[in-house]
Amino acid sequence: MLEEKEDEASKQELKVLEQKYTLGNVNFDSLIVIDFGNSLKSVLASLVFADVNEKNVTFMTVNQWFDESIFYENSVKTLYYPSINYKNFKDYNKKYLKNFNFQPSEITILSYEALGLIYYIWKNNDKILSVKNFLIKNKIKGKIGTFNFKNNKIIQDLNIYKVENKKFTKI
Repeated sequence: MLEEKEDEASKQELKVLEQKYTLGNVNFDSLIVIDFGNSLKSVLASLVFADVNEKNVTFMTVNQWFDESIFYENSVKTLYYPSINYKNFKDYNKKYLKNFNFQPSEITILSYEALGLIYYIWKNNDKILSVKNFLIKNKIKGKIGTFNFKNNKIIQDLNIYKVENKKFTKI
């Protein structure tokens, strides 16, 4: 961070830091941080002080639900994570805000998907007799993406996104 600044105080602080020894080179090229929100930002910020930086290490995390506050985290400029369809998520949030006059939480879109699945099962079977009615062999296209059931588990197709230059890019 100090390398990017031009003021004299930052240049002096950089000289002091360059003379101090932390970990040196790390012996890995990727780091997955299983955290989100402010906790994720705290972890990412602390890594800079242990010589783990994005020039040498690729940073990945779990679904961030397109949290734009990560744009302003100075310690990491590029971050990768799996997530649902960004365009659909934005469209859903816009419609929700218009209808209810406040921003939805992430759980609302999951509830929306669950209700859609229940309706789909009910419409195709006339009724729901047991949880086995939900074990559909084909892929199901929902608002946030596609998923299917396999070996009594839900398998969701996620996209990989990159946070860079204050935007989310599907890769």
